[in-house]
Amino acid sequence: MPRYITREMSIPGSQTPQAILSSSNSFRIHYVPRPPAVQADAALAGIRLRNNGEFLEGTETGTIRSLKGFQREYHKVPNRLSDSAGGWCNRLLADTVAEELQTLYQHTREVLGLKRKDLRKEEDTLDAPAFRYIVETGQNPEEPSEYYITRRLELRQGWPAHREALEQLFNDEFQQLVVEFESMEDSFDDLVDRLEETRLLSYVLNRLPPAPWKPWPA
Repeated sequence: MPRYITREMSIPGSQTPQAILSSSNSFRIHYVPRPPAVQADAALAGIRLRNNGEFLEGTETGTIRSLKGFQREYHKVPNRLSDSAGGWCNRLLADTVAEELQTLYQHTREVLGLKRKDLRKEEDTLDAPAFRYIVETGQNPEEPSEYYITRRLELRQGWPAHREALEQLFNDEFQQLVVEFESMEDSFDDLVDRLEETRLLSYVLNRLPPAPWKPWPA
């Protein structure tokens, strides 16, 4: 009842709903929502989505001037986007990424009880039986004077058995869930329109975790 009042009615202030019963018997109060304007089966008929993958992602940004290796007497902060500036950011961040992956490698072995042969660490990737961790760096496309570090976690089959260990390893490092679609017959806008017709979109969004969620149509 309180949720119905706050979401469905425009009543200011704090309300305390009460039910006045004129009988001594037991009653069950239940709100029955109105049926959608268009039935879900009819609205969603024909929608074909082929999920190509999903992963957790978090992005860190900061000023290029603050990076280790930036020398103020020699270097200039870029004021426009370019491949050379992006490559420069990669070089400035290379040691940071290498240290991060090495630390994660050691912690993963300890927390998951893995042997050296169970893990594969490359320049920007750490592969484990339960996950794949990828780090990408470059020049922030929204602000040329900044760098970005994007961290991606792809969970592999059987990962729920290691849920607590993964939470210990990554904690709150990621801010969004990204879902990639290999093919989608409708445009993304058309898909949103159909979901809104059935009120399914608001239902899904209201039940997502508080971190931002980003659908990513291919």
